Amino acid sequence: STLLQLANREPRAALIGLDPDPEVLARAKNKLIGTQSRIEWRQGFFDEHAASQLRPVNKILSSLLLHQTPMPEKRRILSNMRFSLESGGKLFIADYGAQTSFAMRALFRITVQVFDGVRNTQPNADGCIPILMEEAGFSDIRIRRSLKTATGSISLFEASN
Repeated sequence: STLLQLANREPRAALIGLDPDPEVLARAKNKLIGTQSRIEWRQGFFDEHAASQLRPVNKILSSLLLHQTPMPEKRRILSNMRFSLESGGKLFIADYGAQTSFAMRALFRITVQVFDGVRNTQPNADGCIPILMEEAGFSDIRIRRSLKTATGSISLFEASN
């Protein structure tokens, strides 16, 4: 789990795990036994309420969230993330980005788009994330890396508030 890696890498960090699905939270808690005292678990969406409760934070990591959400929701989430970050804070996103090769686009279509639908996922495949990050007011936006996977290309984005 990404949160476990963060907990191990940054032993003094205060971490918050947020997810709307109680089953996902339960599985994550079970995987992270031993680090529980440093992780606050919250069930919910990254909505205005969560954003105001969390702020100010210096880093936000979003993993495989945006590809599943409609465009207005993508925009709202990124706006809430920016609101939650302190000045100079960093946003990191690991999600399906532009599917630039034939192979990655084909894998994305037969896996992610079959399960999550085309309407919400196609903007990601077309490369919308950096554009939406800029629209939300983030700066220094860059794609740190793109990883080829069995379900398409996952990109690692970084931006500053």
